[in-house]
Amino acid sequence: MGDNWILYKSTATEEHWVVREGSPSGKTILKDTLGNILKEEDHYYSGARFTSAHDYGWEFISALYDYRIKQISLSYSGTNEAAAAMAAPFKMTSNGGSTNVVDAIAALRKIAANWPDGPI
Repeated sequence: MGDNWILYKSTATEEHWVVREGSPSGKTILKDTLGNILKEEDHYYSGARFTSAHDYGWEFISALYDYRIKQISLSYSGTNEAAAAMAAPFKMTSNGGSTNVVDAIAALRKIAANWPDGPI
């Protein structure tokens, strides 16, 4: 997170951060009762809306990192086939996510590089 991020809402075990006031892009941090981080989930929106035969909504990508099992997963929603293909190897499955955090973050950065609130 950058210095410009804003704590939007928090409880004893959950924090919600936004990139800037009014931005849907942000981060959710889940903690245990001792304050240890269990999971982080980042959401980045392109600002584009889409409609397809199977889905509609805002184009976005989310990244979920589970500290307990040290795995990351990416989830892309939109019609950009190249972005979907880059995120696909890191999709959450019944076996969990990927342990290749470096490549997953590189894919995330490439997908959202030109988005208004893209990953830092």
